Amino acid sequence: MYKPLLSSLYTSQELSFALFMSGPFLDWIEHAHPEFLMIVEEMISRKQLEVLGGGFYTPYFPVLPPADRVGQTEKLTTALRKQFGKRPRGLWLPGSAWDPSLISSLCTCGIEYLLMDKVMLETSGFPGVNGLSPVTLEDSGKTLIALPLDNRYRFLERISPKNFLDILQYSDTDKGEVTIIVFFDQTSIPALFTAPEGNSSWMERFLASLSRSGVQIELTTPARLLKTRTPNLRACISSGMSPYDYEDNPAPDDIRILARTSVKQYLINSENIMRLYAKMMYVNILVNQLRGDKARKKTAREEIWQAQYGETYRIQEGFDTPESRSLRTLAYKNLLMAEKTTRIRGVFSPSIVCTDFDMDSVREYL
Repeated sequence: MYKPLLSSLYTSQELSFALFMSGPFLDWIEHAHPEFLMIVEEMISRKQLEVLGGGFYTPYFPVLPPADRVGQTEKLTTALRKQFGKRPRGLWLPGSAWDPSLISSLCTCGIEYLLMDKVMLETSGFPGVNGLSPVTLEDSGKTLIALPLDNRYRFLERISPKNFLDILQYSDTDKGEVTIIVFFDQTSIPALFTAPEGNSSWMERFLASLSRSGVQIELTTPARLLKTRTPNLRACISSGMSPYDYEDNPAPDDIRILARTSVKQYLINSENIMRLYAKMMYVNILVNQLRGDKARKKTAREEIWQAQYGETYRIQEGFDTPESRSLRTLAYKNLLMAEKTTRIRGVFSPSIVCTDFDMDSVREYL
């Protein structure tokens, strides 16, 4: 799937790009196709490509305890620095799932900016914040820059190259210089970068149209953008997520409401996911109580992180698919392994624990 992407980028040096690779993908590609990483490293060195950081197992950050937010981000940062020799400055936020408390955690990891759905910015209600330029976010004295991500074009192959160029050319021309960030879905890679026999690929046709048009459009990376555009707008973005992170795009009237809906809505909508979340938080408490054995604690925390894979915690349109059940089964396996790691071998004493396990203000007995 990724071969046409790298081939096209390598030969089209004028096409700047930002790439996010999850931890499991990075581990797999390093062993299966090390040449992929060699090409990426070369494009980084010529400043054509920027690699973004994020959570190692692409979690929805707002549902994680602060220690796990930092741990997952640092784990992926370490892997990227080991592979490419530099720390990522930007962060990919799955589903644009956001909570203001993330600012402190991400600043601790050295993250300076992130990509956030433009709808969440333009519905913030702050003067001048229209989702067309970088915005500074603040919490407890720490700041982070949010770059507007336009998720309307994540399936870019559905629009012809000429029509997309027209959209860019006439996009809010009365507002001066605008920033449009397109992060397309990985399933779109073949359609965008594979050239049918005897024809050019979608991306080749777009670049050719851009070259002929003479339109003042600069293709750049987030890091280079921020070197030339200092954010002069501030906003407070409340908890929410991308309204396009649903199976069917909502009607326009619903977008503002969905942009202000927390990712934790997934937990409330599904009893199965709420139970898994409760188990994850309970095992987290057990791991935090471990003392004197750093190796055992590290192993247990790694198992918890694997159980925090973002797709495990979402159900589309109320349907519980076989894939969802399979992901939950795997998450429970990881959590049970983490819980087992917290127990001392050979020492077992039966007991009953009274605690509010599922966080409903009623104590349960375990």
